[in-house]
Amino acid sequence: MIPPAVRRFLDQRVDDVEQLEIVLLLQRHADRSWSAADVADALRLGTRRVEQQLEALASRDLLDVRLGGDVRYRFKPASDTLASTARQLAECYRDRRPEVVSFVTTRGLNDHEVLTIVVTWPKDWWTPGRSVLVLLVPLVLLILLALAIQLALNRPVPAGASAGISTTVIAAFVAVLLRSRAPDRGPGRLAADVQRMRRFAKRELTRPRPQLEDGWIPRLRAIGLGKAIEHWRATFGAAFAPPPEFGGAVPITTARFTGVAPMPWDGPEGWLFHYFVSSDDAQDENDEDDEDDEDAEEGDRDGDAEP
Repeated sequence: MIPPAVRRFLDQRVDDVEQLEIVLLLQRHADRSWSAADVADALRLGTRRVEQQLEALASRDLLDVRLGGDVRYRFKPASDTLASTARQLAECYRDRRPEVVSFVTTRGLNDHEVLTIVVTWPKDWWTPGRSVLVLLVPLVLLILLALAIQLALNRPVPAGASAGISTTVIAAFVAVLLRSRAPDRGPGRLAADVQRMRRFAKRELTRPRPQLEDGWIPRLRAIGLGKAIEHWRATFGAAFAPPPEFGGAVPITTARFTGVAPMPWDGPEGWLFHYFVSSDDAQDENDEDDEDDEDAEEGDRDGDAEP
């Protein structure tokens, strides 16, 4: 078990395993001043990367920096408490190296990238009937992130750290799945029903004798099956279609599907002529309305004139 003081030290002053190894190296040789090139050679790391890590550690009151022909760093914590905790860290690393490395590695994975993926992934959007392949996207991202973290260490990752990373990835993926599933009520229930209808109709449109009705075509087009209907017409369509083929399926309809939407109802032949109004008739009606208005005005004036 890592002591609480060491955990706080790692949380506040060590970002990754590279910084951890630099701290331990300089702590073991606290009487020596190091250049970035010396540290890079000792740990087999890139010089530029080591320079950045040393600057970060110096800003956290762990290193003494001296300027000369080159920049020299020496392990000199700003307080006795920090120096004592650094010695505890060295003992923990010697006795429980996998646990310390796992803590540093999985802590960074939990606190930053994984939470970003989980929180920013769309919520309440997936319903039964949608493609499940889309749900694999966050899993792929999480796996790539875990691989990047392990490869970036440039060191063999202890089994405990690998187990911790894998557990974090699985837990984050489960969280994404739970957040993505739309609730089975209200809009979520309606979306699920539409998806089920779309899936059924799309499957039927692959058969020569589907259990569909021509009257449903406008609605089928509205849920995105217009191209599937056109493909069915080009492949199986005919002026006269046989009745649907049920097989072992539950009968839905006995209508004959032709793939052509019925014409909208326009009433009996010639019914619109009964509502035809010529321009002369319209003028006569306007004249009659004007006469009625004049009569009404005269009646009002006569009423006002009476004592």
